[in-house]
This record gives sequence, C-alpha cells and structure tokens, in this order.
Amino acid sequence: IKLDLAKNGEQSCKINEICMCSKYNPSNEAKNFVNSIDCNYTPSVVILINPCLSHCFSFLKERFPTSEIIAIQCVKDFIQFDVTWDHVLYYTNPDTFSEHIYSLLGEEKLFSALISLWLPSDKIFTKENTLIFKGIQKAILKSRDVIATRLHFNLRWSLNSVRFFQLLHKTSLLQKGTQTVFLAASGPSLKESYNFIQLNRPYLFVVALSSACKALLDNNIFPDVAISTD
Repeated sequence: IKLDLAKNGEQSCKINEICMCSKYNPSNEAKNFVNSIDCNYTPSVVILINPCLSHCFSFLKERFPTSEIIAIQCVKDFIQFDVTWDHVLYYTNPDTFSEHIYSLLGEEKLFSALISLWLPSDKIFTKENTLIFKGIQKAILKSRDVIATRLHFNLRWSLNSVRFFQLLHKTSLLQKGTQTVFLAASGPSLKESYNFIQLNRPYLFVVALSSACKALLDNNIFPDVAISTD
C-alpha cells in the first residue's frame, strides 16, 4: 500500500500499484461518486465499503446530513483517517462480522441503512467485498426476523405486562450491596458454573432469569432474585 499525493495536492493511494482514487483530483471523484448514488429516502446510516481514504465523507455528510456515516475497511493502513468518519468497522473475522455489525447498529438502523461500495476497491478486495455484503445481508435478515417477532407478539407482551402488575402483591426496591452480582441465564455455560457458584455462594448475590431457575434449584443453588420478563 502506497500513500502519495495527487496532482491537486490531495492524498492519494495505491494498493499493489492499483489506484484506489484519482491521481488528479480525488475530491472531485468522490463528489461524483456520492452524487451518483441512487437513494430516494433518508437513511439512518450510510455504510461505505472499503473507501480506503476519506474523501467521500464530507460529500456523504452534505447529502445525508442526519445520517451516521460508517466505513468498513479490510486493512488498517488507513487508520490515520479514521477520525474523519463517524465510525470505522474493520473486517477481520468473517465468522463474527454479521453479529458485530448487528450489535453495532441494531435492527432499526440496519433496516433503513444505505450500503454502497467504493468501486476501485473491488479490484483488490473482490472476495472480501462479497463476504462483507453477505455478512450485512445476514444481519439485515436477522433484523427482519426480530422485527417480525416483535410485531407478532407485541400485543401479547403488552397484555402480559398489564397482568403482571395486576397480580403484584408486594413490591420492593433493591438496595446497593457489597456482594458480587452473579447473573445466571439458561445456556451451555451455566452447567459449567455450578461448582463455582456453590463454592462462592456466600460471597455472591445470585440473580437468575426464570429460564435458569429450575436448573439452579436442581443443583441446590437458591437465587436471591428471580427475573421474569415477557
């Protein structure tokens, strides 16, 4: 990767001798690219894949002033330009990328995101760009399922919340204590934690989700607080 100056004095770069931006006027190239993006809505977030340098940011911000502008990069050689973007996400692990971007943005932002590829990068990162798009697609499909579930069960959850309050006989407030709080949820790691909890029970304040209560009780572990949500 070689950083150099374009003819107009702006920063330019090459990867394996392939230009990632104009050798003459990178800003003008970036402006034309942003203006060519087909988008007839206001995205919550604009995701630009492998932009390398940050020439596009100001033009994206000008066109989408209320949107968060995120760059996804495959290499860290442009880290000095990270401060320009609202956020930079590095594509380092294909196995965790989809979950990473889902946890970063959430279903609402993903569903209204604008995703674009800096085309010169496809000459170098062809495989990576394809995997990035697939990872984003997977995160969007998960978002679709989460939103569909929420819409389907929303009324039922609301009614159950009302019922919970109707059935309350006594309320109390948790007070700040000195014990270490141990949160137990149902999952494969709970079984591995039984011995630890039993050995350290006097020093732990055990909070258990309702799904974990039976497993704890079967192992003679009595939680201090049980949480039930719907």
